[in-house]
Amino acid sequence: MKVVFPDYYDDFKCTASACRHNCCIGWEIDIDDESLARYRSVGGEFGKRLKKNIARRPTAHFILGENERCPFLNDCNLCDIYSELGEDALCQICADHPRFRNFYSNSTEIGLGLCCEAVSALVLSREEPVRFLFSEDDEEGEKADELEKAVLKTKYDLLGLLQNRSISLYERVEKALAMCAAELPKLKNSELARFFLSLERLDEKWTEVLGELIEAENVDFEGFGKYAEEFMREYEQLAVYFVYRHMGAQIFDGCIAGAMGLAAVSLQLLYAIGAMEYTKKGSFEFDERCELVRLYSAEIEYSQENIDALWDAFAGE
Repeated sequence: MKVVFPDYYDDFKCTASACRHNCCIGWEIDIDDESLARYRSVGGEFGKRLKKNIARRPTAHFILGENERCPFLNDCNLCDIYSELGEDALCQICADHPRFRNFYSNSTEIGLGLCCEAVSALVLSREEPVRFLFSEDDEEGEKADELEKAVLKTKYDLLGLLQNRSISLYERVEKALAMCAAELPKLKNSELARFFLSLERLDEKWTEVLGELIEAENVDFEGFGKYAEEFMREYEQLAVYFVYRHMGAQIFDGCIAGAMGLAAVSLQLLYAIGAMEYTKKGSFEFDERCELVRLYSAEIEYSQENIDALWDAFAGE
């Protein structure tokens, strides 16, 4: 079976204790059956600690402690399971994060999620277009049906179009939407912010940002457009990421239009927030852009309910 991945995939390095947004804080961490069986077999004091800090219902998960910290995240923001039992003892979700996978009949796509601050910096700092590489594993695949073949062909055609730097990114996105028969409603930025405010939210900071955009007046889009000329490639990288991650993650009629609509509206919102921040301060630095992208990803991409809402709202007919 073929395994596909972006060319920056192997450049990712976890920043561990230096991370400002630790993935072991604020998330419910589910435990797969194999890991659960291993944890139950551990003896001694650490085995007692494991059993004490795992709940079995509705699915097995670690019981979060004060400030929603994983009970095995120590004071140095390092994992005690890793240090006590080794890397291979991590449950599947901890071992994978921030990686994601899209499974198809005879291939698997893997990538890195932007909710990790190290990934957002890695992706936004790229100068060159992304190349998609592949390797082979030992698994045997199945024959893809015609819908899956069509979705994947369109997907990689779109990824090529979105990286065609001979035309503006705006034109590329417009062509991509037309290619997918996806039409975005002409929403004012305040209306767009209200839509996102209606979705499930976790971080109060995200609520505040959307609220500011609703109230923002006289946003200097012309000034921000000139300011952003030096980093417009970042929005290209985001467009490519959104399409790669979401188009084909679930194969169904309308998934092409839905995923392209999601990509376009995500870019619109992130650009509008950037322009708002630029208007307030006269700048919108790289670290701030990375943080905005990380926040967006954590709030939207890790809620299937939110992803489904975006697909439904912006897929077109």
